[in-house]
Amino acid sequence: YDNDYRWLVRAGWAVVSVSSMLEVEAIACGPSPLPVQDVPSAELFAFFMALSFMGPTITICTDCQMVVDGWEAGEAGTTHPNKAYAELWRQIWRRVVDVGRENVQVVKIAAHQSRRAAFNHG
Repeated sequence: YDNDYRWLVRAGWAVVSVSSMLEVEAIACGPSPLPVQDVPSAELFAFFMALSFMGPTITICTDCQMVVDGWEAGEAGTTHPNKAYAELWRQIWRRVVDVGRENVQVVKIAAHQSRRAAFNHG
């Protein structure tokens, strides 16, 4: 996009719940409600929404390295006021405390895979 029109940029989020056989079980999506409209914030909001609708355990498969890095950095590494998206990370960590970190797994996957590649990846 042209930087002159950056203020027009809008981002959306989506979460798809799939079975172990990669059958779609549920879909949720929408426009990003965040003031920053970029891909990383939308990816992070999708993570938050997945945690909001999760069952007793959840594996988040994401192609967003920022989400994976933030998860690995933990609460202290993501919620300092000078960190990007600190407020959303605080909301995520509150939810993780509620469900137990041991019940949440975050896995980095390649983007835009075929169904066969995703199934072979595990």
